[in-house]
Amino acid sequence: MGLLAGGAALALAARLMVAGGAVADGVIIAEPYRFLCPPAEASARNQQPQPKTQMLDLQNGKSPPIAFTSDEAGVPQVELLLQGGSLTVPKGATAVTVAAKAVRPPETLPSDGGLDGNVYEITVTFGDQPAVPVAGQPITVVLRGPAGAGSPNVERFAEGRWSALSTIAVGAPDTYAGQTPGFGTFALVIPGAPGFDPCTEVGSSSSTSSPGGGGEGAARLLTLVLVLVAVVAVLGGVAVRRLRRG
Repeated sequence: MGLLAGGAALALAARLMVAGGAVADGVIIAEPYRFLCPPAEASARNQQPQPKTQMLDLQNGKSPPIAFTSDEAGVPQVELLLQGGSLTVPKGATAVTVAAKAVRPPETLPSDGGLDGNVYEITVTFGDQPAVPVAGQPITVVLRGPAGAGSPNVERFAEGRWSALSTIAVGAPDTYAGQTPGFGTFALVIPGAPGFDPCTEVGSSSSTSSPGGGGEGAARLLTLVLVLVAVVAVLGGVAVRRLRRG
């Protein structure tokens, strides 16, 4: 817990530095959450989260301190924090690359709760080689979720399953830090909440029309009615002509 608390303090310090003008009267102002697959109520104003890649030079042959943040205004939605010397440097390496992007959830969803916001893939590499953490060095992942979701845990997906990380709130709105043994796929998970894939749910519900609101269902019904009226009119006209001939 001590290492996590230290990482959380570093996370908050880094966030204050990148926030700049987004801090007013001691209150950190965050832009609206950016969903990869937005719920219906947020789809009209939603902006897509953008992937980010950052390359850092080695320092005296060792991995540098890393305070990686995504580019949302005020409070980043994803951060990665490591102390200098936290990675095993392969022979010939001169720089380390950190990248993060929002991705669709894996087919295996958390069994202990529901996803809170985006799933993020975080990678750290030396050229084309995945970085290997030094044993005992803290790695802190910080995620911001949608407003007012409760008290989620930071969880990591690895080897086909989700694992909850030791998690604390870090002071900024809806933002939580977790200590992780490695890199990979991360998300906030609300314990006990219903579990579902927001990308699948949004895709299946986006075409559902509300009562009285038109939509595809109402349009199809109206088309069917008009076709039936036309058929009845044609058949009625044929019947009248036959009666007149008789």
